[in-house]
Amino acid sequence: MPRASKATLAYVCAMLSECTAQPPRLLRLLCNQPIDVCAPLLLRSVALSSMDFLTIIGRRGLGHAKVIAARTDLDPQIRDLIATLTAAPAVVQPAIAQALSIEVEPAAPEKMQAPLAPASLPGGKAEAVREQLRSYMKPAGPDGIAQARTDFAVLRAAALSGIPSQIIAAFAARGRIDLSTARRVATSRDPFTMLVGLRKHELAVEQAFFIVAAILPEAFNSTADIRNFASTYAAIGPEEATALLKAFAGSLRTTIPSPLDRDFAVERSSV
Repeated sequence: MPRASKATLAYVCAMLSECTAQPPRLLRLLCNQPIDVCAPLLLRSVALSSMDFLTIIGRRGLGHAKVIAARTDLDPQIRDLIATLTAAPAVVQPAIAQALSIEVEPAAPEKMQAPLAPASLPGGKAEAVREQLRSYMKPAGPDGIAQARTDFAVLRAAALSGIPSQIIAAFAARGRIDLSTARRVATSRDPFTMLVGLRKHELAVEQAFFIVAAILPEAFNSTADIRNFASTYAAIGPEEATALLKAFAGSLRTTIPSPLDRDFAVERSSV
């Protein structure tokens, strides 16, 4: 793939977009190419699912989202997400504008990551995005391990970006959480709500802590806060997380009642 010219990749995308059988791994790699290369696949591929679109949007941003929005069979919820991304706050417009204007050369892997991590972003965020892309290029291990690694890479890059639309897309990736619930979880200021959403992604406790701390750093003011987070995360199983998210989705309240808040209060009052 790195040795293929831009014209060759564009030709492959155009031909593959007309096929009914499309190799999944090749499809994912091609959809990560610049817009002028992968547009035919984004517009016409029958193998791309709604979750694939969310992953592409979360990873590549506004340019790819606009092409996806031109599909006639697009899920209305994803169309709404793209509209939200298009109307993003002015603070993220410079990054979006640079993502749209950068010329990416497929033969240069570091340049391929520039639309996701423009020079205006801090070095730590840029490196997090590069690590995310590297994880997609590694040979897949057992399905569960590979998916968990991918989920964390996507969530980590989104959390470090600080862009709400990317965080929402990351929580909804692979269909772990429906889009409307993902929006509530990702924009919540309650660490327990976010903890439950991450439990559905089956992350390790240290990975879940990293994501919540990146998005809600104010939630952890002491080692007791971290200890309570870890014990609560370990105590919630996937089935319980599913039930809590369903309750959350059907509730008119903005947060789930949080045992973390109770534990933090008890811990602090005893100090």
